[in-house]
Amino acid sequence: MSESSDLLWQCRDKHCGAVLRAAELQRIIAPGIATEVCPRCGSPVVPVREDRPTAVGEETPERPVTLASALVYPFRSVGGLLVLGVGTILVGVIAYGLPFLYGYIITIGVYGCMCNYLFDVVLTTANGEDKPPGLPDFSDWWDDVLQPILLVISTTVLCFTPSILYFIGYLWHCWYQGWVPDPTEPVCAVGVLGLALLSSLYYPMALLAVVMFNAKRAVNPQIVLPSIARVLRPYGLVCAFMILVGLVQVAFRVTFAPDSLFGHFVGVTLKLWGSIASMRLLGLLYRMHKSELAWFG
Repeated sequence: MSESSDLLWQCRDKHCGAVLRAAELQRIIAPGIATEVCPRCGSPVVPVREDRPTAVGEETPERPVTLASALVYPFRSVGGLLVLGVGTILVGVIAYGLPFLYGYIITIGVYGCMCNYLFDVVLTTANGEDKPPGLPDFSDWWDDVLQPILLVISTTVLCFTPSILYFIGYLWHCWYQGWVPDPTEPVCAVGVLGLALLSSLYYPMALLAVVMFNAKRAVNPQIVLPSIARVLRPYGLVCAFMILVGLVQVAFRVTFAPDSLFGHFVGVTLKLWGSIASMRLLGLLYRMHKSELAWFG
């Protein structure tokens, strides 16, 4: 296989931006010219920057994956601050339940754009960018809203299917035996929570694969489990960071009164910041260990 076939390619269209393997490119042949384009939108493609040696025996330095870099990542550009501010207002107002933003279409639009932005954080980070992207584009309902939110929902459901099936099995067993279901019963609580914990450790790698492959089929254990094994230690750090972010959010919610308007919006900001920082770490994980993951040949 030639060196060029090992490269990743990215669509230059800002509304697409797909990351593709050489085998996925569409070749257009015209009189006097032959070129590769994106098979999804037909736009030109450019090679993704690879961290290859700049000279014989000389490696291109790569920034280490640190929690500190992820913590400050959303504040590194005006675009990141703008996303935090606008996202806090929109998501906070919807979550607070104000009537004029109660429409399902607006809710889906806002959350779809946020999912799209989080995907952009992973892709831009994986491709070597260290500043957060600006506000996400909104030009196509499917590509910019529906597809991202459906990928997040389907990935979440598929990853936590064992817990869901276990709980359904417990309810069916109670019905069959004529018992009253009790979710606090050890056989139910331990089983559901234990499987949920395992799914939580599986979920970040599955989400990273879904974003990079742009398909929910990447949730397949044949892709995710070997990938976790190849980068077990750094992946464990990423999972620990996500768990810590979740605990901080829970502690914040417990500290502030539920009816506190200030606490509500600060909590939304904290949630958005944690999500962006977590996706930044996933992008860094892929950038620094893509040779071990070997997802694209």
